[in-house]
Amino acid sequence: MKEKLRSIEFVSEETLKDYNIKIHGIKGVNLYIFADDLATLAESLEHAAMRGELDYVLDNNPIFIANSRKFITSLKEALDKI
Repeated sequence: MKEKLRSIEFVSEETLKDYNIKIHGIKGVNLYIFADDLATLAESLEHAAMRGELDYVLDNNPIFIANSRKFITSLKEALDKI
């Protein structure tokens, strides 16, 4: 998942279509693991990318990535305790 997050760190007008495909996949992973808040944010980013709303993506993508990284860290810590 860390590699997937790295692949969406930098978004531009030229990469918005590719970003849309990647964030769609990341949304699916979040739904699969019941990370509903992250899935909801990913969905809003996906829809914004589909509409070509680069400013929205640029404003909210860093928040999504930061929250995803926090979730991954807390999940890893929980699994390490088991």
